[in-house]
Order: sequence, then structure tokens, then C-alpha cells
Amino acid sequence: MKMMINGLSSYPRARCVHASATRNVPFSRGHRLRVLAKDDSSKISGNTSDSKSVNADLQLRLKRKTRGEVIAAGARIGLQASQLEQQLDTFESLLPNLPINMEQMRASDWARVVADPDLAAKLVLIKMAFPALNVEVLLSKHPRTLLWSRQKLEANLSEVCKVLHSLPRPEVVLETLPELLDPRQCFSVVATLRKWYTKRDPLEVLQMDPDVIRRAEQWDVPLEPVFFDSATSTWTAAGYSRTKQEDWQVYIEKEIYKRKPQPIDKLDAVVVGGGGSGLGGGVSNGDGGRQGDASAAAAARDAMVVTAAAAAAAAAPSVSCSPSS
Repeated sequence: MKMMINGLSSYPRARCVHASATRNVPFSRGHRLRVLAKDDSSKISGNTSDSKSVNADLQLRLKRKTRGEVIAAGARIGLQASQLEQQLDTFESLLPNLPINMEQMRASDWARVVADPDLAAKLVLIKMAFPALNVEVLLSKHPRTLLWSRQKLEANLSEVCKVLHSLPRPEVVLETLPELLDPRQCFSVVATLRKWYTKRDPLEVLQMDPDVIRRAEQWDVPLEPVFFDSATSTWTAAGYSRTKQEDWQVYIEKEIYKRKPQPIDKLDAVVVGGGGSGLGGGVSNGDGGRQGDASAAAAARDAMVVTAAAAAAAAAPSVSCSPSS
């Protein structure tokens, strides 16, 4: 009992120590708290403004350095420095949110882009083909598109828009995969998705998850190669046929995916894009074909014509979606 009393007798002393410590706190009054808060806020706002000015100064210096590198590179390839400086101002006014990134292209390539007299016309062509597309976002990821000539850009747009115009929102896909403006890349992606998702529409997969191609690239998964047939003006993926597959394709199918021959493998070729004759509506009478309907998914399927060897020469109705110059 005595021990309990001695133990309890220590509590008042603890409270006294705590009370004395509380009385010694310097900011016990309310007006002092308000003064401290005001001073701190002014210091914080001052630091923020200083950091903004420092960042703006660094960005200005980097911009001047980049412009100097582009002008120097342009002079080495025969461009006049004074004229190129004016063209840089025009480039920045046309594409104010597109930074000149030396990691994506060489300075000499940027000089060629800036000095291109068809630069504005190229931007108009892209915007006319895909009105909802943010051109600056696309070019910030793939500025080499501007290295194409105006004629090549117009020809590429006339090819890929036959497929991409079947998508509900092609601008979303292009902002994620800007390299799809190249017909070879576009048709290779479509053929690959059709092989990966045999029971789904490849363009539907591309619209819902365009990042699937980026994830495949991270794991070094090869895309299906496509070949251009100048006689028929078509892009063909030969990997659907066991007789036309390369050795590495057969190895991947058998050893890695452990796949058995599917109905699609009975096809001799898959035509994923047409040239001057356009793309047909519907599917031919080859094995593995599916008939279309009036739905949006069927319209997407119509952009990719599957043919068998017996129907390889069948003519397709023309579809014109090339942007007017």
C-alpha cells in the first residue's frame, strides 16, 4: 500500500513540470501566431517567385542555346544564318508548344524542318486528315514526320486514313502511336493485332488500348512484317501462312506460344491495305473470313480485307479519303 502511495505521489510533480513547460512556450498568444503565419507566407511566396524566375531564366538560356545549335548546323548544310533565324521565329509561331528536342532529331534535321517552305502546308494536311488531332502532341513524340516531303506525307495520309478513319477516335491512337502515319507501321500493327486477338476486331483493340503496342515493344515482341506488292498496290502480311512464315516466326509460334495451327493459318495471305484501288467492303470467301454488318465494328473490319489464294485477284470497290491539298 505504501508503494502504491509513493508511486501515485509522483504524478502531481509530472503535471507541474508539464505545466511549467507549457507556460514557457513563446507563441502562446494568438496575435503572435498570426504574425508568424503572415511572415512565413510572405517568405514562401517570395521563394516561389524566385524559383519561377530562375526556371524562366534557365529555359530562356536553353532556348537560345538550342537556336544557336540549329543555326550553326544549318550553316554547315548551306543555309543562311540570318534567314534561318527568321524561319525559327515562324516555326515557333506555328508550333509554340513544340520544343526543339535534340534527342529526337539532329540539329541539321531540325534546320531542314524549320527551313522547309512546305512546313505550313504539311501541318494543314495533317489537320485536314484528322481534325481532332493535337498536331503538337503528335510531333513532340515523332518529329521526323516533318522530314517527309509534302508529296510523301499526302500519299501516306491517303493510305493510313483508310484504316484510321474507321476508328471512332483516331486522334487518341495517333497521339499514342504517332508512327502509324507511316503505312508500313500502320498495317504492321493491324496485322499483328489480328494475329494476337483472333476472336476480336484488331481496330477495336487498337482503339480501346493503343498502349498494347508500347508494352509489346518493352518486351521486345516483334511486330508482324508486311510487304508492299507494287503489282496490286497492296500491303500483305505473309506470316499467317505456315508455308510462308520465316524460321523465327515458326519458332515463336511453336516454342514460345505453344500454338496449334488455327483457321487463320490456312490463309495464304492477308491483305491489310490497298493502294489506288482502295479497300474493299466486307470479307472475301477465303477460310477464316467473317461477314460484316452495319455496326461500327463491321466498318472497322471492312478496312482490312482478308483474302485467300483463290480470291487474291478479286477487285475491291474504291474508297477515297485522301485529304485535299
